[in-house]
Amino acid sequence: MVTNHDYRQFPVLYVDDEAQALKYFRKALEKDFEIYTAENVAEATKVLDEHGDRISILVCDQRMPGEKGTDLLARVRTERPSIIRVLTTAYSDLDSAIDGVNSGAIYKYIVKPWDVRDLRVVLLRAMDYFIVQRQRDALLREKLSVLQRMMVSDRVRSLAVLAAGLSNHIRNSMSALKKFLDMMPEKLQAEVPKDTLRDPLYWQDVWESAQIESKRVLQLVERISSVVVEPNDSFESFVAPLAFAEDAAKRADKPERRIEVSSSGDLADLKVNRELADRMCNILLSKAVGMNGGTGRISIRIDGPLQVNGTPGVRFTVAGEGDGWKAIGSESLFSGLTSDMQDGGLELLSAFFIANHHGGDLALFRDDKPRIELTLPNDPLAASRPPNEPNFLDDLFEMFEMAQINAL
Repeated sequence: MVTNHDYRQFPVLYVDDEAQALKYFRKALEKDFEIYTAENVAEATKVLDEHGDRISILVCDQRMPGEKGTDLLARVRTERPSIIRVLTTAYSDLDSAIDGVNSGAIYKYIVKPWDVRDLRVVLLRAMDYFIVQRQRDALLREKLSVLQRMMVSDRVRSLAVLAAGLSNHIRNSMSALKKFLDMMPEKLQAEVPKDTLRDPLYWQDVWESAQIESKRVLQLVERISSVVVEPNDSFESFVAPLAFAEDAAKRADKPERRIEVSSSGDLADLKVNRELADRMCNILLSKAVGMNGGTGRISIRIDGPLQVNGTPGVRFTVAGEGDGWKAIGSESLFSGLTSDMQDGGLELLSAFFIANHHGGDLALFRDDKPRIELTLPNDPLAASRPPNEPNFLDDLFEMFEMAQINAL
């Protein structure tokens, strides 16, 4: 059997209460496989708890003190279904082996005493099956990740179209209203003599308030258009995480506040769309500055390497010392803390989509250490984002729409 598979990459666990059988199994097959052994089900369970993510094949004897081999194999089928299960049994236990095959609890059974050549062939085929199964699962995860990225991109494009249409519609209406407001004092003076008004300043106040509110609406319309992120799969820039955070800190740093950047671990470069990534960092630091009250210390902590959606990545933790951090909650992640929304409320929706688009996540924590956490994979195309919760995107867009309504 000639393949390109590395059979020693994934260990084989053999469980048998006969010490001589364990010794013989290891001696006969250790050249081809990495072997773990256990003398009973309890010992095998410990090995599975410690190395279960790597183990490829479980070979188990049927007759052992305590639990039978088929009991262990049936439990492993439920708890670790990817492990290939093989039963070794004497002729007198063939009925148990057949039942195990028929129930799906085992992949193959080998009759004792087994022939080393036959046993080796069975294990090689089982290992090939295990590796091909892993490759299939990885391919499916990749396809699901691509599909999810396409779905998110489609929703963002839909939002872009909606924002553009909403912006034009409101802008046209507000232009007419603004024209009316500009003409209101002159028309009011022409129609109603000033000396007949009981309180001439009242109408002046009404006009000034209307002017202010119309400007706010127009500013909001412009911001709705500006927060929309057009998806872009061009991840052509490589940036060192520490230098990337320090550049963002320099752009946001001012004398009245301090932004401190620190890191730990051996951090590999991030592959990003630099324009979108810089925009995301600017938004996050703007949010942090707003929650700090405009002054005080802000820290950016970078940790890694760590797993981000199935691939190596890093975590950026942004925290501050202002009172605004004490009151943060999930509802404030996409809505402003102030009525004029100058601290970047709606913009955080853009930051979320940019993080998501890069295969990462953006989350806000309000425990004993309030903070914003941004996780990014080193390679966005290698990330396998887990499926979102049901109606996640619908809830997110509903939150965004409510933010717009509240701002109006």
